[in-house]
Amino acid sequence: MVFKKLVYFLFTVSSVLMSASLKAKSEDIDLDSLNWFVINDDVMGGVSRSRVTVRNNLIFEGKVSLENNGGFASFRTPFSFQDTVPNALKITYKPNGKKFQFRMRVDQYYDGPAFVTYLPHNESNNWQSVIITEHDVALMFRGRKFTPKTPFNFADVTSIGFLISSQQRGPFSLEVKEIKPIFSEKT
Repeated sequence: MVFKKLVYFLFTVSSVLMSASLKAKSEDIDLDSLNWFVINDDVMGGVSRSRVTVRNNLIFEGKVSLENNGGFASFRTPFSFQDTVPNALKITYKPNGKKFQFRMRVDQYYDGPAFVTYLPHNESNNWQSVIITEHDVALMFRGRKFTPKTPFNFADVTSIGFLISSQQRGPFSLEVKEIKPIFSEKT
């Protein structure tokens, strides 16, 4: 288990270094160019499995298991908005009946708190979109909400990702068509 955590840590560090140029410089985030990686509950002894692929869209699929005190699957990528800080994000996705979190980290820690919002979901297999502002997120760590010392700001984002948990055992699939920054003109 220590070796597995060391491998994840080294992979995270190398992803951060490799992605230094992968910052949002325009209104579109190129999902293909980012270094997505999976973190499942096996880091804590669980047996959930997942993978993330890019085939025109970002596809996150797998199976959540509650065995061995498990129950989550996630993926993320190092990312920052650099000099073009948005006022909101638009995410277009298909949740396939499951409840997913969109997560933004504001530090370089492998395991720490993240600013989280739950994506609206339904049983249909239709595309849906959500607009996320700085006021739509809550600071969470391992399922618990905390009061942040400073308010969330898109300028502080160091990684973005998605997570499925909340006792949702079984197969899942999330397809993401776009994560698009929204810029408002100042008056």
